[in-house]
Amino acid sequence: MRVTQTVGGSWHTNKLFQNNVNFESGKSYEYSFEARNISGTSTLRVTQQADVIKDTVLTGSFQTFTGTFEPTTSNKNINFFCNGSTSVFELDNISLKEIF
Repeated sequence: MRVTQTVGGSWHTNKLFQNNVNFESGKSYEYSFEARNISGTSTLRVTQQADVIKDTVLTGSFQTFTGTFEPTTSNKNINFFCNGSTSVFELDNISLKEIF
């Protein structure tokens, strides 16, 4: 999935997101995805609602990112977006699952 940020100055101009994810506050979730920078300078931010899960500067090669988080709110969204400068980045193999 290619995401293009064409207008600088806003983290929220272009993003990949999924609304109404069935998160439950107090449970743990594991994420995994691959990402790379195509052009510009891409600082990737991943959030669950307003909580930052991951913040990282992307390189030109695909990198794999994994981690865990506990949502502070239930049934909200997950967002992938780049920084306030113009840039293009790609995401692949996105996985999100509850840890039992």
